[in-house]
Amino acid sequence: MSEDTVQFRSPAIKEVLDSIGEIRVGGLNESEVGRTAMEKLIPEILSEDEKKQLYGMYERGEISEEAAEVALGDELDDMKEMRADTEEMAADDTSRYLTG
Repeated sequence: MSEDTVQFRSPAIKEVLDSIGEIRVGGLNESEVGRTAMEKLIPEILSEDEKKQLYGMYERGEISEEAAEVALGDELDDMKEMRADTEEMAADDTSRYLTG
């Protein structure tokens, strides 16, 4: 898989990053800023339906766990736990709840 570059199209964002790079000792790693920002932003912009679809893709092996962690953030662990709990409940013997 190739590493793609995210480019900032907004002149204002680029100007701010350039300015920070000028005043910060050692400069500013724009790639790291972009990665960090995207990792924080992606879980916030996804709808609940999109999150469910991405989790399904993860379960089917269509995306890696690392990609699922980026997309879902802390919710990935919650979704895994909910899935395990659901599977456990489905496996339980429910015949005792039936009346006949």
